[in-house]
Amino acid sequence: MTPVQNSPTVSPTSLRESLVHPLHREVYGYWRDIAPGGDLPGRQHVEPASLQELMPWTMLLDVIYADGEPRFRFRLVGLRAAERFGKDATGLWLDDVASGQQLQTVSDRFCTVVQTKAPLHYEDHSYAQGKGLVSIDTLALPLATDGQTVDMLMLVNVAPIS
Repeated sequence: MTPVQNSPTVSPTSLRESLVHPLHREVYGYWRDIAPGGDLPGRQHVEPASLQELMPWTMLLDVIYADGEPRFRFRLVGLRAAERFGKDATGLWLDDVASGQQLQTVSDRFCTVVQTKAPLHYEDHSYAQGKGLVSIDTLALPLATDGQTVDMLMLVNVAPIS
């Protein structure tokens, strides 16, 4: 499958309207609402209590810059996301849980979010431990403590709606 939406030039309204899954629509609306005047929201703006229904499907990834390139570490993996992937990756680096073409594809997508500072919505297939190939519908949202430099990604991973 190819990305459903990956253009930073897509209007916020168009992106929201393109989101089929209600959890994606909810988290996208929340992300936009907490963004301080023209800046990206940061982790400090996210209130977990406001996202209780979303937390099981949510992943937070730290963006660590090494030699100018972003590297991704799982800070939090919600219970349903861990079940979907067959593993709780909390504390692990992306390259600890993915390799080869899968690592390249996921890394490229995450780097796109970091570089464009824009959400990315995509459907894909991923190998899950003990489950083989599973379909995943992901909305990746950038977070920036300083409002500009993406230092965390918030992902909501769900089963695609047919």
